[in-house]
Amino acid sequence: MICKKCNGCGLCQGDGSFEKSAHALVENMAKKVFKGDDSFSANEAGIAVDVGTTTIAAAIFSLKDGRLLFECGEKNQQGRFGSDVLARINAAERDYDGIRSTLIEQLKKIIVRLTANASVQFLASRAGRLVLRRIVFTGNTSMMSFVAGKKVSGLKEFPFTIPSEFGFSTSYNQVFASHEYGDNCEVYFPPVISAFVGADTVCAMTSCFNESDDIQFMADTGTNCEMAVYDKKAGKVVCTSSSAGPAFEASGISCGMVCSEGAVASLKYDGKNFIPLIIGGKKALGICGTGLLSAVCTFYREGFIDRNGTIQDGEKINLSDEVSVSQEDIRKFQLAKAAVYTGLNFLNERVESGRKKLLYLCGGFGSHIDPSDALNSGMIPDYFKGNVFHCGNSALEGAAAMLFDMNAREKGKRFALMSQVINLALEESFQDRYISALNLPEKLICP
Repeated sequence: MICKKCNGCGLCQGDGSFEKSAHALVENMAKKVFKGDDSFSANEAGIAVDVGTTTIAAAIFSLKDGRLLFECGEKNQQGRFGSDVLARINAAERDYDGIRSTLIEQLKKIIVRLTANASVQFLASRAGRLVLRRIVFTGNTSMMSFVAGKKVSGLKEFPFTIPSEFGFSTSYNQVFASHEYGDNCEVYFPPVISAFVGADTVCAMTSCFNESDDIQFMADTGTNCEMAVYDKKAGKVVCTSSSAGPAFEASGISCGMVCSEGAVASLKYDGKNFIPLIIGGKKALGICGTGLLSAVCTFYREGFIDRNGTIQDGEKINLSDEVSVSQEDIRKFQLAKAAVYTGLNFLNERVESGRKKLLYLCGGFGSHIDPSDALNSGMIPDYFKGNVFHCGNSALEGAAAMLFDMNAREKGKRFALMSQVINLALEESFQDRYISALNLPEKLICP
């Protein structure tokens, strides 16, 4: 409600006591400025949603002035059907309606939460009652298919046929079988590139890549790591995807938790004791993905683990009375980081050598990691040293841009059409190179 004295009628100034944006599972977009569209009325809004395998991030904007009104994030409730994309596809073969309805009902509740919090702001500023005009969904090909109501059976086995190229508009009524927001709310699904390189990669490229002559790489490091390289001079985009599992989001980690208050976000060692940096500065409750990366690098630097990732004394390392990192946790991290490293190296072989190469790290995990930790763990190759940049939730930002700017939609379509795809599973040397990348670097790349 707008204040404690009324029910959001908008007839008084109110005390501003509406809910604050929740950033635990969504990268803060407050610094991103979008140009609105004056053709919209002051009370018209649009929503961008990044439907991730593990988490869902969403934001609502004023379409007239581009202002971010509210953002939130939460775990994807499809997780009960399995932690990765393949598990969801297998579950869909048994109960497609069940797995889709789980996601659709969650999305409807997220949209209600977004509109409720934006509505009080419109009412407080005398803009009138909120009218929802546009929604842009992004995500991997499987998640996009579930939202759009398309079958995913072709995504299970080679030759991996996608149910739609996407890049189309429909209505809220068609997606949600509901007239809750009237008949004039457009829903846009950006194009996908392949079975495992989805609209989130298209949106991330739209947000990150510019017209520089440098060779630009992008890595969205989540449960399914989607990577791309853009060489403007060659007129080429090459993409790939590699399954990392949920370790980067600390899911499946013994003391793992989301990046929120109480999480160990990074780790140092003073020669005697570990010094954890805890979000919120209070008692450590667990460790998030960035903390796990930092911990592995600290353990290696200080000799607690060897190059193979093996703990030298015992089966776990205690960071505090409440939080420890086990041998299994380190192994899960090694599997995840090897997926990124190997994918980036395959992409690098498809572009010209000898030119400056930039790497944009995207997503909640990628946007908060220390580049030196990424290099020292062998998560990213050493040729990116000094040229690693954080890009926030670029998939969500690219989707948000498509709310306002039809040119952003065209840019996304252009990247999708020019993209070549490397299917790592079909590369003869992939398995050997992936296994080799499990080890930590022979020597630290960054001091």
